[in-house]
Amino acid sequence: MYTYQIIMFIIVVLIIYWSMRNYGNENFNLGLSIGISLIAIVLFVLTLFPQISVNLAEIVGLGRGLDLLYILAFLFILYVLFKLYNMIEDQKRRINQLISQLAIEKHDDDKK
Repeated sequence: MYTYQIIMFIIVVLIIYWSMRNYGNENFNLGLSIGISLIAIVLFVLTLFPQISVNLAEIVGLGRGLDLLYILAFLFILYVLFKLYNMIEDQKRRINQLISQLAIEKHDDDKK
């Protein structure tokens, strides 16, 4: 095993430990925990067997496996960004509804 493979193994173990430790928290459900663990395991497998990423890159039409990993990481980051944007927009909508409701209740209380 090369040094980077050992480091990657340690990182994967830490990620899986963190994922399982946070399971059950308010915003950390089973699906998220399993998803994070699966991504970590896939990254470790690609570290152990780098030829897999090279073969996948050739199938897709890219020259190197690392290019494929960069593109996949970029797409994953875009996905997370859009999810966060949707969550923020939903939160803004809920805050606006709450403010409107409180304003109406205050207005009704002032009339009495």
